[in-house]
Amino acid sequence: MNHVSIPPEKLYLRFLVSPVTTYTFTCFSFIHNNINLAPIHDFLCSTPTIRLQNIWNWIVKHWNRVHDKMSCEKSFRNSIYSQYKYKYIHNEINHSQLDEYLQLFVKEDPLKAIFVIQCLMKYVFP
Repeated sequence: MNHVSIPPEKLYLRFLVSPVTTYTFTCFSFIHNNINLAPIHDFLCSTPTIRLQNIWNWIVKHWNRVHDKMSCEKSFRNSIYSQYKYKYIHNEINHSQLDEYLQLFVKEDPLKAIFVIQCLMKYVFP
């Protein structure tokens, strides 16, 4: 998948694989043939519960920022993506809740899946 600016394998340079959960994330399973999801899964499973809220809010912040910038473009207003605006969460979530939020966000849309993966990479490599 050439649309990811930083290869997911580079995640291993920034964190130690020490899973805090055995939960299996399914939000990206539909693109598993196109990108190596193991580093993303390992990263999310190694992230302490207290930081999961920050990851979700990071994704929402970037989506809403893109939404606001693109809202003046007619092609964007006519697209399905103009309908989606997401809210921050203000309470701690667990791994299964993050997966649920991500599934609702992505909805098996490859563009939104790439967007989330890009956000995760920018979260780790600011």
